[in-house]
Amino acid sequence: METNDFFKDQKNFWENTKKRRMPNHPVIKAFAEPKINFILSELEKLNEKPKNLTIIDIGCGNGFLSYYLEREFKDIMCVDFAKAILDLNPCRNKIQATAENLPFPDKSFDVAFSSNILHHLQDPILAIKEMKRVAKKYIIISDVNRKNFIMNTYGLIKKKERGITRLPRNYLDLYLKEINVKIIAKTDIGLILPNITKKSMIPLLRFLEKNKALTPFYSMVIAKV
Repeated sequence: METNDFFKDQKNFWENTKKRRMPNHPVIKAFAEPKINFILSELEKLNEKPKNLTIIDIGCGNGFLSYYLEREFKDIMCVDFAKAILDLNPCRNKIQATAENLPFPDKSFDVAFSSNILHHLQDPILAIKEMKRVAKKYIIISDVNRKNFIMNTYGLIKKKERGITRLPRNYLDLYLKEINVKIIAKTDIGLILPNITKKSMIPLLRFLEKNKALTPFYSMVIAKV
């Protein structure tokens, strides 16, 4: 599939998404909490108080993470290119826009955040450059862990996730090095697929992650602008 066709296919899928688990669903909460806790813990190490920081959630979708970030940060702006899924997001401040062309001045937010969008984008590096442009202090990215066999297989068999296979194995390190920002914290985290995992599986998956029995599905980095 050509790059433009890939992007159009993504746009069509998300614009026609009408029903998703809501952010307060137990599975979504279990998906989000480890990532939110990592962010809060690392910011505390940097002597930062999220209640004093503004954040933009780029590719926010229907709020799987922005719902929880809104509770922790001073203010949040939620951005997504698909109106249908953005309308499902319960957060107060929302705007429709693309990750590669954010309609905000330079350094508009203390933190620029994205989760699980890079493999959906036509040009992920351009999106990260935009994150750097609008951030005063930090870039935080959570996305697929290319070291995980299940996620790589998922990218091969699931059409809308095919972009996973386009990412280099250590893409977060490579991309952030290319835009000249320094990674100050990183982790592999989480064993919950928000739209697939059953509620009954949460205790087992938490146990497996705690005991490092499986390679986590996601990678996260925090970089200083």
